[in-house]
Amino acid sequence: MIRLETPHTPESVGYDSSRLETLHGFFQKLMDRGLLRGASYAAARDGKLFAAGALGRQSFRDEDQTPLRPDTIFRIASITKLFTAAAVMTLVEDGIIRLDESMRLYFPEMAEFPWNTIAQVISHTGGIPADPESYLPEEGKVNVFELIEKELESGGGDWISAALSAGAWSEPGTRWEYSSLSFMLLGELVTRVSGMDVHRYIEERLLAPCGMNDSGFWSTIKKHPEIKSRLSVWDQEMEDSLNNPDKPEGRWANVPATGGGLYSTVTDMVRFGSMLVNGGRIDGRRVMGRKTIEKMTSVHSELPCYCWGMPGVPRPYGLGPDMHLGDMFLCSRGTFYHEGWGWSRLSMDPKEKLVTAYFTPFVKPDQWDPLPVYNPQAILNSGLI
Repeated sequence: MIRLETPHTPESVGYDSSRLETLHGFFQKLMDRGLLRGASYAAARDGKLFAAGALGRQSFRDEDQTPLRPDTIFRIASITKLFTAAAVMTLVEDGIIRLDESMRLYFPEMAEFPWNTIAQVISHTGGIPADPESYLPEEGKVNVFELIEKELESGGGDWISAALSAGAWSEPGTRWEYSSLSFMLLGELVTRVSGMDVHRYIEERLLAPCGMNDSGFWSTIKKHPEIKSRLSVWDQEMEDSLNNPDKPEGRWANVPATGGGLYSTVTDMVRFGSMLVNGGRIDGRRVMGRKTIEKMTSVHSELPCYCWGMPGVPRPYGLGPDMHLGDMFLCSRGTFYHEGWGWSRLSMDPKEKLVTAYFTPFVKPDQWDPLPVYNPQAILNSGLI
């Protein structure tokens, strides 16, 4: 068990430290069952970091016993989407774009695509093809990532037209369909309207002001050996692939990684979350406007969801964050969050100003189980006094 010394104690922020011991025991049981190889977590209240710990190992290889740490860097996968949405919202608050504008204004490639708005695309309701794994194989959905790979493999670079050749999967504004492609397009939108590469925009406009010194996209991470040395072994395999442009991952270097390519730590992620629940400010610095965040974290749509076998139940969603709480979580109304590939989670309770993040890597890379994804949130939230 590794604990980082934090600036504040749990009790000083109104939190019962015994619940952290319960959390450790929960993670240990899952490790003993052979489900997890480790777990790391961090928690802050009102911007005050009061917990940061880790147990287990960072590698899924049995021969590597390198311990997992709260400052171990990993790819946060779809939590990246929350940062991409925030980047778009900074352009909105700067008067550069409007949420009600059609994506066609910025994408000639979408001339034949059904009319949709930037807000619909951010909220996964724009009819953009969804992630193929979100639908059952028998539903016959086209894999848009295979279309992109085919275009790149042939030497072409028009990944947008290749992906959109799959057509709309639904009429915009009628269904909630989880789409990483939507956030790749939003990344390209940021590049086109800001005049700055979206990866650099997010790093300079959001990560740096939030003091997220151990976070960044791959092009930045690989330039800093002292940071790269703390990558999980899983991500080391990605490094080997990205350093070889002949491999598929290398061919995707010019495609925005804004759907799931950001690297971070649990301690860095709670800094971003703390900024959001504290009205866009952290350490006395303004990062975003309070009204911008209120718009972003309010329910924008509640459209039927058919992803992952869901029977068309309404999915409450904001402009970037998930608002789907139901009976799964112990939290205040208005809590928002995002998950990453089933192994990481960032949650923000604005009423309690509680921000939590955890990383629960499975023993096997293709494994998934709801226990380490959902249940730790109840334990963490139950410590509030």
